[in-house]
Amino acid sequence: VSSKLMPQISSRGNGSSLMAYQSMNNAKSRIAREDRLVTEYSELKNKTDYLVKVHDNIIHETKKKNESYVRREVQLKAEISHLKTTLESTVLGKGGEDAMPSLRDMHRRIQANLDEMQERREAAVREHEHS
Repeated sequence: VSSKLMPQISSRGNGSSLMAYQSMNNAKSRIAREDRLVTEYSELKNKTDYLVKVHDNIIHETKKKNESYVRREVQLKAEISHLKTTLESTVLGKGGEDAMPSLRDMHRRIQANLDEMQERREAAVREHEHS
């Protein structure tokens, strides 16, 4: 309402018209506010529905990955067990008391070769010093 109309309405002495006008204005304002709230509610509802779907998909994918990890873990544990068994049988089959004499003999031969190489080196150094 323009300020020019307000004095005319009030100058006529008709207070009920002014109150009716204000009441109508308040009602329009409430209706506009309710419309905004309904629109916001609708938007929030749509966002919530979307996020629920996203959440459900994430949960589903996580369960699938977890099941895959569990299967892989079982496979790896079985493989580790097999490798341990193979290693133990290999060590016991080739090692143990039977292998010690051959290892000692190999050690003696290596030591003898090292001693021989050391003597040759020392001889070469002495020869070089006398030359």
